[in-house]
Amino acid sequence: MLLGYGLITVQVDTIEGPKIAADRILEYLPEGGNVAISAHFDGPFIFRLREQDPDRRYHITRIDKLLLNIKIMPTWGLNPNPLNENEISKLLSSHNFSYIIVDPTDYMSAEPMRIFAQLLLQPPYILTDTIPVIADGPKRVLLIYKNTAVRNAAPPVTIQQKPSVLGP
Repeated sequence: MLLGYGLITVQVDTIEGPKIAADRILEYLPEGGNVAISAHFDGPFIFRLREQDPDRRYHITRIDKLLLNIKIMPTWGLNPNPLNENEISKLLSSHNFSYIIVDPTDYMSAEPMRIFAQLLLQPPYILTDTIPVIADGPKRVLLIYKNTAVRNAAPPVTIQQKPSVLGP
């Protein structure tokens, strides 16, 4: 009896854009920095950032987790958290995000996400980069915003130590 096997090839779609955004963010993100993402293809961004940061020095937050209550699949219904502009602004400030990456079409049917998108058009946020997303489906871009009011990610630690005395 002859046993054999065949080589099966499967085409895997690749998504370019989120990986480029992650690489770009890593160039500028301070040690211990916080980054937020709101994008249809947030997985490749998160995986790329984690791949480049195995020590988990950086923190990643998905904006939809802050502003929406998503039950399993967004197509089954978005449950917007009842937040107004002031509350969303305070929430963003309290997380001290150095950079925010946004797909401007992601979840924009929800009121908190529209407010969030409008807040990014005002200081302290500035648009620093636009990266096209190359994937099947509608054309998308990732917008990278820098928070110019970010506080130091990891404040310097000062250690008060008395010098030891050597000798008699």
